[in-house]
Amino acid sequence: MGGYSKTMVSHKKLPKSYYIEKKIFENPQWKGRFNTLRDRFWSKVLKTSNCWEWIGTIHKRGYGHFKVGRDNNLKAHRVSYIIGKGSIPTGLYVLHHCDNPKCVRPSHLFIGTQRDNIQDAVSKSRMHQGEKNHTAKITVKDVKEIRLKYIPYKCGCKKLGREYGLAERTVHQIVKGQIWKHVK
Repeated sequence: MGGYSKTMVSHKKLPKSYYIEKKIFENPQWKGRFNTLRDRFWSKVLKTSNCWEWIGTIHKRGYGHFKVGRDNNLKAHRVSYIIGKGSIPTGLYVLHHCDNPKCVRPSHLFIGTQRDNIQDAVSKSRMHQGEKNHTAKITVKDVKEIRLKYIPYKCGCKKLGREYGLAERTVHQIVKGQIWKHVK
């Protein structure tokens, strides 16, 4: 994690908040207001010996929101990163070492790609696997059956896909152990 290249960064349309961050923290005309914003930001933080928790507005997913201007809400951990460490490269995310969405302590924050974020979540068992994932179409029992039934050229991926309501490619990935890896 942490290592990224420009080719890994998505070039999708960037969220409005990205441009607001740039405008506020990198535009010279905002320099005079920066100290006021910084002071207001830190007044909404409860500093403990471990995490520094955001006590301002909290989004439904648990992340802090910091209002700038009339209707510009920025994620508090991103603002903290900018204040504490500098700008965030285009298209990258600010991730938490501590896995506490309310934490805004700069030393607990790091830059990464969406892939880094997902790998971090998987390595810390924060992602639902298999049947526990609300989008799962099959069960662990089904996965074991598919792997047992698979016989190239006799009972292949296409046939098993029709039987279980899955795409041929999905069955191929199950058989090869590329997905549902936790099922032996």
